[in-house]
Amino acid sequence: MRRVVLAFLLILYPVLAAPAALAQGCAGATPLTAKHDETIPGKHFDPWLLDEAVRFYTNAERCRRGLIPVRRDTSLMRSATGHSQDMARLNFFDHVSPVPGRRGLGERVEAAGGHFEAAGENIFRTSLRAFPAETFYVIDQGACHFTSRPGGPRIPAHTYRSLAQHLVAGWMASPGHRDNILDRDWTRVGHGMAFRPDPSICGELFVTQNFAY
Repeated sequence: MRRVVLAFLLILYPVLAAPAALAQGCAGATPLTAKHDETIPGKHFDPWLLDEAVRFYTNAERCRRGLIPVRRDTSLMRSATGHSQDMARLNFFDHVSPVPGRRGLGERVEAAGGHFEAAGENIFRTSLRAFPAETFYVIDQGACHFTSRPGGPRIPAHTYRSLAQHLVAGWMASPGHRDNILDRDWTRVGHGMAFRPDPSICGELFVTQNFAY
């Protein structure tokens, strides 16, 4: 019998502080580069940079606990991307999709050409802007001008690195997501993201993380 593990997290505004454990990945892991510090340009983002960054910090959490790192799987990237795109397009946030043929995780992985004995999924809904955990101020919503204090600098959009840290820190702070990330059985992972225009927060992101072995 195949196993499916699901968990989801909705954090629209706060950016969680990235713990020191996220500072580096597995021993010998390919380090992130200056490209991962580039601002995510809304819907025209680079899916490979996103996958590299989230996988780097996911593996940092696994490796510091003696677990094997998970490797990239392009079929899981396709299933994760498709689910994120469906959530953004139809504006829902759930592991169960209304799209025929992609309702459950198992269906989505198989439709993307993947295979698995067990599969798991984390999802996350958040803002494109790197809002702080404390109060922030709206200076000009139409111009996406927010600040953390009156007269302070503009709150920037996420970079691939800052978004990856935000996602993994948020998932690790939630028991179900943490269990998924630290499941010793996983060998493969893929990440996908979709952008949804939202004038109130200058765009929101739907992110999906799919695991399998």
